Amino acid sequence: MVSKARIRLSSTDPQDINTICAEIREIADKTGVKLKGPIPLPTKRLMVPTRKSPAGQGTNTRIRAPDDVFIEIELL
Repeated sequence: MVSKARIRLSSTDPQDINTICAEIREIADKTGVKLKGPIPLPTKRLMVPTRKSPAGQGTNTRIRAPDDVFIEIELL
């Protein structure tokens, strides 16, 4: 019976994802599993509201700082 697995990886650093993908590829080669991927998905852009003034004095001004989340899928 053939079963398939889908591994979804997400990180704020794309180098971390590439390192994990390389490790998964090595394990798949050792065990003889067919591997398709990595398939990059669109980058999610999170907007994180933060205080502009670090001391807390003055008006309550806030900014929205962007944070990128990179996602890839490995198919086994």
